[in-house]
Amino acid sequence: MPELNCSEPIPLPDIQTFYASLSTSQYALLIIGAGIAAVVVALGILHLFHVWKYIGDERIQAKLYFLSLLFPVLVLLAWGSMYSPRSSPILTSIQVLYIQFCVYTAISLCR
Repeated sequence: MPELNCSEPIPLPDIQTFYASLSTSQYALLIIGAGIAAVVVALGILHLFHVWKYIGDERIQAKLYFLSLLFPVLVLLAWGSMYSPRSSPILTSIQVLYIQFCVYTAISLCR
């Protein structure tokens, strides 16, 4: 077995190699994850409807749209990372950026 050099990045497989090496239980877990992601997106759409219907102030309403989309956006980006491991670093960076923006939005709502 060859030694791994820890200073070199681990090569990520291309999508065909990734899918070829998955077992049936891993396929099942990916499908279950996609189902859970669909439920979270549906709940996010429901939250958007409630913000649109019950919040009258447009300034607060616009900020609550970003906050109500927090979990659906994070779940969709994580779902994309599950299905395409090469895009995981950039999608994780987008997740962190969106979380930071939502924290800023929540703080601005408290003022």
